Amino acid sequence: PNPRIREGCEKEHTARKNARRLFTTSNYNVTTHPALEWEFVVDPKSGVRYPHTPVDKSMWPENCVWKGEHGREAVALKELLERKEIKKQLELAELTVDEVICLRLYTGPMFTLYNASLRGFPEKDVAALCDENGKNLNKYETTIFCIASAVTKLSKV
Repeated sequence: PNPRIREGCEKEHTARKNARRLFTTSNYNVTTHPALEWEFVVDPKSGVRYPHTPVDKSMWPENCVWKGEHGREAVALKELLERKEIKKQLELAELTVDEVICLRLYTGPMFTLYNASLRGFPEKDVAALCDENGKNLNKYETTIFCIASAVTKLSKV
């Protein structure tokens, strides 16, 4: 892992060879890419239509193939961290902002790639860890390290 957690995680999602390689989740049928998910979690842009948004299913695009009873909410990191219920959990578990970022990534479509990195299957998800030529495997080592740290902290509260 990169000792500069935020920098390492950001590079894993935005600068590696698979950063814009599309993948589709098996649970909600959401197609996205790592760089877009990083943006969605850390600094969502106004006016951008992110996959599996808005929360209100009745507002999803027509002929939408997404699954689920609701979508997800694009919330700026700063705004999320100011929410009373989030602040309380942050303080209780002593989570860092980087851990919050990684947990939010993990609870979205990126879980597909993190699990593929750890498990080595399914094949289509492992392929999404690589560039278009099947090389330059992205193991998301800093992100997974940060997720493990956060889950360990949360398990103690």
